[in-house]
Amino acid sequence: MNIVILAAGKGSRMKSSLTKVLHQIGGKPMITHVVETAASLRPKKILVVVSENRKEIENELKNLNINFQIKFVDQKPTLGTGHAVMMASPLLDETCNTLILFGDVPLISPGSLKKLCKESNQPFLRVLTAIVENPSGYGRIIRDGNEKLIKKCIEEKDANKTERNTKEINTGIMYVSTKNLIDWVDKIDNKNEQHEYYLPQIISHANNENISVFPVLTTDVNEILGVNSSLQKSNVERIFQKKYAKEFCE
Repeated sequence: MNIVILAAGKGSRMKSSLTKVLHQIGGKPMITHVVETAASLRPKKILVVVSENRKEIENELKNLNINFQIKFVDQKPTLGTGHAVMMASPLLDETCNTLILFGDVPLISPGSLKKLCKESNQPFLRVLTAIVENPSGYGRIIRDGNEKLIKKCIEEKDANKTERNTKEINTGIMYVSTKNLIDWVDKIDNKNEQHEYYLPQIISHANNENISVFPVLTTDVNEILGVNSSLQKSNVERIFQKKYAKEFCE
């Protein structure tokens, strides 16, 4: 498989001069956690999408003890997650499928990713989802009538009252047939308030082509938590330490 890790975000809400994905969880930069997890899946390629932070991230990752060469992809300017994947698409190996991860989601586990990454010779899209008590701020997953496939992913601001009450959310982590991914990201538009290109739009493109979009529900909502502020970082650090202590005691 190809693995694309999105790590170009500036992290302005962290209120720090340090690149967001270099903030540490458990004494290790978040991007390092994600790359090590990615490497454990034995992919063909690991592509890390960066921006002005390229040199700092390269320096951090160059001495990692993994048997894979990491390739860096520049995203300048940073125009959203869909745009980030557009920048990486020329380097993707179309003979295998592609996993998309985030450099600021450090607790994602190999087990959940292996569950997500089931192989298929047919065009497909698999989306890691989670059920949370407070889905505020997340895109909502709307399933079809049989509850087996994703009908659409809708952003909170665009959702009606019924859709807002849905507690299944899109984590952003996806596994997809590469040829379709390349085609779909080229169709993403920026008709939104931020004028950015958002990756979840590919769910609509898949459904428009009658290609199945499968939800894969994680059983551990903590592992899909992203870090966008110092408060969120503190929360993820507590979760990591609690998990580490439990594993150490066992």
